[in-house]
Amino acid sequence: MNFPNHHTGTADSSYLSLLEDLKDAVWNSYIAVFAAGLLLNGWMVFTALYHRKRVLLDRLDRVMLYILIICVFWSFFSAINGILYDLGQVTNLERNWYAICSSGLIGILVVANLALAAERFCLICQKSSQYERRTMIAVLLFLACHLISVLVVFIQAPSTDGVIPGDHNVAIVWAWCLLFGFVVANTFIFALYAATFKFSAQTLEQNNSLVEIIARSGSVKFVDSEGGLINSSDLYKTLLETQKKLLINSLIMSSVIAILYIPIIVFIIVTVLSNAREETGICLGYLGKFFVACDVLASPVLILYFSRGFRHAACFWKWKELGAKEAVVEAKSSYVQ
Repeated sequence: MNFPNHHTGTADSSYLSLLEDLKDAVWNSYIAVFAAGLLLNGWMVFTALYHRKRVLLDRLDRVMLYILIICVFWSFFSAINGILYDLGQVTNLERNWYAICSSGLIGILVVANLALAAERFCLICQKSSQYERRTMIAVLLFLACHLISVLVVFIQAPSTDGVIPGDHNVAIVWAWCLLFGFVVANTFIFALYAATFKFSAQTLEQNNSLVEIIARSGSVKFVDSEGGLINSSDLYKTLLETQKKLLINSLIMSSVIAILYIPIIVFIIVTVLSNAREETGICLGYLGKFFVACDVLASPVLILYFSRGFRHAACFWKWKELGAKEAVVEAKSSYVQ
């Protein structure tokens, strides 16, 4: 799809020429990001499967594994597409297939993050299995609607740039549907993490009241994760720090998807729904595609940060250290009791 050409003057022409000259460098940066994503996600999938008995303990862990697998496929197809583009061997048919695959995989990845938020909510808030099942069915129906719309749109109006449908009228409908789906998915992700944080904070506040009573006596000892003894007043401070950490973690989990995908949504809206200058469309396209590509790195990094099992599996030498520490903690716990 061609961008509307409204620019005039030497300055605009020079700026447009500069953006065109940067095209190869931008594509090389895409390839680098996807290659790094392929290596990182591939390694994490391999180590998680190798240590599956210690990593994949529940459905929450399996959802995180699915996110990594999606990132592997997306990184692989995107890196290959970028290399073929550099070689000048990409046809319009291949661009359309890439538009279908990338749009589908991005949708699956966003919905997988929605499923992760829903699973954490059900697990922490101790929802019934029936409630959890209904929630996952709703998430899968949302994903099915997205995948069907992607197939219909790009079969009806094949893409010539690998991103936007070729027919302008179809592209307008697609842009509005994409905007609606993005807003709905991110609203539910934010709401689920907010509800999870609220429940966790209320639980900690209830525990704080009990710890205050224990702290006044100063007679009870607890064992920390390193096997050392801590008193109850320190435990009270730890609970307060945990509450702050819960807030920060909830903000991170709920905002990353929005931050990475807002630029590409802006690019699509500006390009399809407005008469943007050509250089504006190209610049927003570069920025939006780069931010989206960074998700193949952001997703595994977040999983490493939040999941102890995946973190120790990826850094396999930590399993021995972890086993030794757990043995010390168990011995000291039995001694205290």
